[in-house]
Order: sequence, then structure tokens, then C-alpha cells
Amino acid sequence: MPADREHHVGQIILFQREGDECGLDEFVHPGMRARVLSVRNDTDYFVTEYTVDFGEFEQANTAFETASFYDANGMPSLTAREAGQYREQTIFYVQDDLNLADLGMQLIDDDHPLSILPQAFSKTREYGESYVAWLERSLVNRLEQENWPEFDPGGASSP
Repeated sequence: MPADREHHVGQIILFQREGDECGLDEFVHPGMRARVLSVRNDTDYFVTEYTVDFGEFEQANTAFETASFYDANGMPSLTAREAGQYREQTIFYVQDDLNLADLGMQLIDDDHPLSILPQAFSKTREYGESYVAWLERSLVNRLEQENWPEFDPGGASSP
């Protein structure tokens, strides 16, 4: 295992590609996040095994779910969650001669804005509000507070 991979435990992975494009489960879509729970070297196969948990980002991740599972009519109309294929934890493998960026994954720290936003969403959202609706409401509130150049959320003015 490359020496730096053991430091990935506890960090957050931001997925930037469809899961099936980089050897992951089909329920993984660009924009989703997961926490690295463990990293293990498999010297027999020259790979590193990652165990990740999507649980703490579940609410935010639902905004990125797309219909990639087929219904009874053969149409891709179901999300992994609807098809019963979503798992809170999963395992994937990275060849020792590759890094996460090669597979369309970015490591981010807890203080990175893309990790702070889902945490704030969990604490401040209104009942039934989606992640995207919360982001839009938060942005509008912020722009109104700063009186961003004559911002009018109901009108057609722009910066």
C-alpha cells in the first residue's frame, strides 16, 4: 500500500464520477460524499481496500441520486434507494499504482466547505426541505444580508 493511504482514514471522499465508471457501486454518483472508515492493504492483489460510510451525508447525497436501476418495464427509472440497492457502507479497491484522483475521487477535510455544508444542512434545514432547496434558501439569505449588488430575489436584477 502506498504509504500515504493510511492517513485517509477519517477523511471525506467527494466522488466526481459515476460509480460504475471507476469500479464502485452503481449507487455512487458525482457530488456524493462518504467518510473513510478503514484502509487495508491487500498484498496478494496489489490493491488497497477502502471501507467508506455514506451515513452522515445521506441527506445531502440524496440530491445527487439518479435513476440508474431498471424497473419491471426495462426502463432506468429507479434510484438505488428505490431499487433496494443502496448501502450506507461499502467497500471498494484501488490498485497500488493508481490514486483516488485517477478514479475521480477527491479527499476533503472536515473544514472544507463541501463537508461543512451537509453538516449545516442537517442542523438548520426546515422540515421536509431538500438539500438543494436548503442551499438556495441559504444563498438567498446570505445575498440579502450582504445586499449583494442590488440583489432582488423576486426580480430580474443580476450582479
